[in-house]
Amino acid sequence: MKLKWCARVVAGMVVGTAMAGAQTLATGDSRTVTEPVFPASCAVLAAQQAIVSGGPTSETAFDTSRIQAALTACPSGQAVELTAAGTNNAFLIQPITIPSGVGLIVDGGVTVFASRNPVDYQTTHTEQCGSYGSSGNGCNNLINTSGTGSGIYGFGVIDARGGSTMLGGPNSGETWWANADKAAAASLSQDNFVIMEPRVTNFTLYKITLRNSPMFHVVWGGSGFTAWGVKIATPFSARNTDGIDPEGTNVTVNQSSISDGDDDFAINASSAGSNMTVENTNTYSGHGISIGSYTSGGFTNLLVNNVNMAGTANDGNATGIRLKSSEDRGGLLQTITYENMCVKDIHYPLQLNPFYNTNTGTLIPTFQNVVLSNVHFLTPTTGQYPYSVELQGHDATHLTTMTMQNVVFDTLAPNQVTPAPEYDTIALSGNVYPAFLQSLSGTGVTYTGSATATAGAGVSACTNVFPYIVGELYGATATGNNLKATTIGKTAAIPRRPPTTTASRVL
Repeated sequence: MKLKWCARVVAGMVVGTAMAGAQTLATGDSRTVTEPVFPASCAVLAAQQAIVSGGPTSETAFDTSRIQAALTACPSGQAVELTAAGTNNAFLIQPITIPSGVGLIVDGGVTVFASRNPVDYQTTHTEQCGSYGSSGNGCNNLINTSGTGSGIYGFGVIDARGGSTMLGGPNSGETWWANADKAAAASLSQDNFVIMEPRVTNFTLYKITLRNSPMFHVVWGGSGFTAWGVKIATPFSARNTDGIDPEGTNVTVNQSSISDGDDDFAINASSAGSNMTVENTNTYSGHGISIGSYTSGGFTNLLVNNVNMAGTANDGNATGIRLKSSEDRGGLLQTITYENMCVKDIHYPLQLNPFYNTNTGTLIPTFQNVVLSNVHFLTPTTGQYPYSVELQGHDATHLTTMTMQNVVFDTLAPNQVTPAPEYDTIALSGNVYPAFLQSLSGTGVTYTGSATATAGAGVSACTNVFPYIVGELYGATATGNNLKATTIGKTAAIPRRPPTTTASRVL
């Protein structure tokens, strides 16, 4: 068999590899994406409240109407800017709508707080916001959008206050997250609000911090989404608090930090999707970089590059790299590349799971052309258990095909690959450690190519690539400097692959 040759930059050195059965690497977002810039301000609104004990001084002095009026009057291509005024640095809002082409800037030191009254989010559906039911459709989003080309910018914070008690509604006095837990216990859906669901073309999030959402932080659908320098921070115990959930095509997440209680980044492929990139980003608590569980529309071309994942000893549900689906919602996921990554203290660091639930159906999940290249799974900290890897195909006609090139687990035992692998075609290249990963036994498991098996070789040493979520998240202060032009030092990164002039590359 003819072998293709590829030279890659790994841990500061060029490594040549030979691989049988070459696979195509993902290229990600088909747009040329550069760092966004702040739009000109059409209006500057000064805060009228201070922050006291982590919240605004008043729970009824809303800024909703004046912000909405300014947004409605703002010309396309410009933004409404929210700024501090002396010791006042808090805004309090009910749901607002950002018009087509308009932006919202939240200056450094400013926090926009969401109303704690479920009545403010109530939809026309019969389920009550702040409760739970079969549909979970009782709440409007905090931030709504229309048209195209809108965005949210600034070094400030949008705090949705999911851990604060609700002021009204059927479960007044309980937190939004407690409501979610009750819904889970009853096998129902929580009626909690989402921070934003911008199903519009060319939406931008730049530098903004989102935290403490009662449910998802960002749900997006369409063509053209950029999240650059975004920080998402919510406790891992907060149920269904996904970070960014995109659906559609042409997505880039760059230089961001995400930590939450569910998927950090999860592609919904209920309808056909393609061309997404997550790079130069850190994830912490949560369920990692995922596709699924709904994949019936199919998805092609996800590039995850230079992403560092660091979990915590107390988060028993942390997941790293994951493809998930099942027979009632499956489809074809193909050309998925995870490369130049460091992963530590994640209980389930790698999951390829076509049996996400036990529902039966005819929508069979298929994972094709999944590439792991220069991925280092570090030794778990004491107490990081269970620690397991799942490599599954569905059946003999719906195989999982994957490549492992320079993939190293510092500590992984054969019994930690569970359930037993099946229906996998695995291509080997470079260094794959431990050695038993090169000879997994199971129904329908086959190999092509070859690799060495040396501890720590061929991958980044992962030194100084796991910073805490600091910098811009805590760097904003209520001073005369609104930090719109502040530069925060970048974190360490794994050497990324060399640029290529071709639209598609093969190993």
